[in-house]
Amino acid sequence: MIIDLTKKQYEALLQLVYIGNHVANYNRSERVDEFDALEQAVFSRFREFGCSSLVRMEGDLDHCFPTEKLSVMAGAFIDEYNDANFWDIITNSLARRDLVEMFGEKAVDDMDYPVLVENELPIFHRYSEEFDKNGIKNLVLRKPPGV
Repeated sequence: MIIDLTKKQYEALLQLVYIGNHVANYNRSERVDEFDALEQAVFSRFREFGCSSLVRMEGDLDHCFPTEKLSVMAGAFIDEYNDANFWDIITNSLARRDLVEMFGEKAVDDMDYPVLVENELPIFHRYSEEFDKNGIKNLVLRKPPGV
């Protein structure tokens, strides 16, 4: 397959591939080799597009690496995603926990989706408003770890 890209499109593709491989292989004991190989295939074309400011080749290793510039560019998207994802996960998790405390786990599991949303959404909104206003300032554990 041949895909014609402008330099600007190739630079965006470099970021997407970097971000995708970072997310897919983050914190894995065994990397997804197909994603690493695809990243290398995309990165290896950097000279054709005049993108040596974004990708560098280590001659001894015959391997392409992102430069600090590419890491920073893509890292900004990763950081933004991580921040939003953190709040979504904690807000959803706390709302579900509270719902289970109110109704019991089996009752929550058996709820029809509209009923589940009707019960969970107000709790979610309360947490969301609190976190929007105060971040984690008021978030405490009833029993700190190790105590």
